[in-house]
Amino acid sequence: MSSSSQGLDPNDSPQLCPPHHTAAECGIHFTHPHPYTSYTSLSAQLRTVFHFIQSLREWDFELLEGTLSEEFRMEVLPRSLGIPGRGKEEWVRTCREGNVLEPGYRLDIMDINESPGRIWIHATVHARAKTGQSYENEYLLMFRLTTPDEESGTPKILELKEFMDSLYITNFALDVGRRGGGKGAGKVSAFRGRRRWVID
Repeated sequence: MSSSSQGLDPNDSPQLCPPHHTAAECGIHFTHPHPYTSYTSLSAQLRTVFHFIQSLREWDFELLEGTLSEEFRMEVLPRSLGIPGRGKEEWVRTCREGNVLEPGYRLDIMDINESPGRIWIHATVHARAKTGQSYENEYLLMFRLTTPDEESGTPKILELKEFMDSLYITNFALDVGRRGGGKGAGKVSAFRGRRRWVID
């Protein structure tokens, strides 16, 4: 299923975030018509992915861990960036310790493609860094999930592969380094080696 097919006008803004979030808090938006009418209209695996997004937006790391399989792996692409893949424990620790963005950022979804066990999302993140500058980066997020009968009746995320605008992220990291104490090159190395979808 692709969200760019005919459907609701994105300006209608149905509540697509987990029920405990108010519309004002929900940072998930669509830039094109989409077929989703409410949170309950989402597939079980897409609900898991939206919980994942909300947990990162709000720094809710307990919720984040609950969306991930014990076998979870995260990889940042392209591989030429040299960022090593990480398992669940290491990646969640990175999220807790290495986040340079203020919470509550906005995710604009341009397209979703979904099939059993797989979800691909093309999106742009709009945020602000703790050091003050704006952050706007484009991503392709490729999720692989368990089926409901494999783990506790709820799909869990087995794998996330993330493509990003690497030129933008490098320049952004240099700016963060300059504003954070003038150690730009060192900041880039640490940032690229420890980042996650939080800088997403």
